[in-house]
Amino acid sequence: MILLDTHAWLWWLHTPELLSNRGRTLLTIGENQNSLMVSAISARGNCTQA
Repeated sequence: MILLDTHAWLWWLHTPELLSNRGRTLLTIGENQNSLMVSAISARGNCTQA
């Protein structure tokens, strides 16, 4: 399981080039294994800031 902080999650979604090659690789592996997690407060806060 990989728990993403808010910045890593947003970069992964919108600007993955801001992450290191290793970071992108690990997140891709985590995504393929359905093991990425995001804090509920991060998800809620970013969904309401439209």
